[in-house]
Amino acid sequence: MKKYCLFVMLVVIILVSSIANAFTFTNLTQWKIEDGGNDHWYGLMIDERLTWYEAGNAASTNVQSGFSGHLATITSQQENEFVFSIIDGVYNPVNEQEWWLGGLLQNSDWTWVTGESWVYSNWSYIQPSGDGDANAIFNTFSCGNPEATWNDLPSYGTLWSIVEWGEPSTANPVSTTDPVPEPSTFILMGIGFVGLVATRIRKLEK
Repeated sequence: MKKYCLFVMLVVIILVSSIANAFTFTNLTQWKIEDGGNDHWYGLMIDERLTWYEAGNAASTNVQSGFSGHLATITSQQENEFVFSIIDGVYNPVNEQEWWLGGLLQNSDWTWVTGESWVYSNWSYIQPSGDGDANAIFNTFSCGNPEATWNDLPSYGTLWSIVEWGEPSTANPVSTTDPVPEPSTFILMGIGFVGLVATRIRKLEK
């Protein structure tokens, strides 16, 4: 019985640890109020390229300064420039240096995942082209100079992501259908699997 309990505890710890540490964030930077910012933190998620929904789920499982993350939302030119400064110089070898942001096309209107008003945009030339339902920021070069413009892409495409943490907006977050199970679902499935394996082991030991 002791062996059984230890086995279950060990596997559960491994499952929880692997989920909690599945993603790391680089270039964590705070846009301080004294610098004209909002006191939010921003970081890059570059462990692997994810779909827009996968990236949003991964961001929400990470907490910084007491706040859950979300794909970055940009509501001013100043914020756009700040976010671009974080990715500028980080080599992203695919998709023309594109990174997921938190914009989603719903009912023909672009919305932010936080529910903030879409009061600012910085679409690239002839964008949005209607090719996708999620938005990304370019880290491209125009005449040799960096250009922090946006593109619309299918949400099932895979990119690196920019994540934001901070005081939630007073607006209602956008409700989206999430095709990826929450981490808690994976944990419950894992525990159930462990239980089945452990039961089988006990039967074999009899």
